[in-house]
Amino acid sequence: GARSGPTAITIDPTARFLYVTAANDNTVSEFSIAPLTGQLTAVGSPVATGADPIDIKIDPSGHFAYVANYTGNTVTEFTIDPTTGALGAVLAGGTVSAGVGATALAIE
Repeated sequence: GARSGPTAITIDPTARFLYVTAANDNTVSEFSIAPLTGQLTAVGSPVATGADPIDIKIDPSGHFAYVANYTGNTVTEFTIDPTTGALGAVLAGGTVSAGVGATALAIE
């Protein structure tokens, strides 16, 4: 389920999966969304991010998620499993430098 210190929430373009960042735990929690009721069901265990995840965005294709880590000064990149909604690291380590105090992401 959701962890301590939620900071951001996003839903994938298909409206089947929801993701919540938790700054106190440095994680992202994943949920599936029931199509008729909107009920959330946890998808696996929360996934580790960088330090103090503050924002999360999903690209329009729904294949990738990006997390801005405020005190970590990084962006963590994930793939999204199209069937389960589970997150997986894109690169070895899955994190790139983003400069000091990354607070938000924009995807165009």
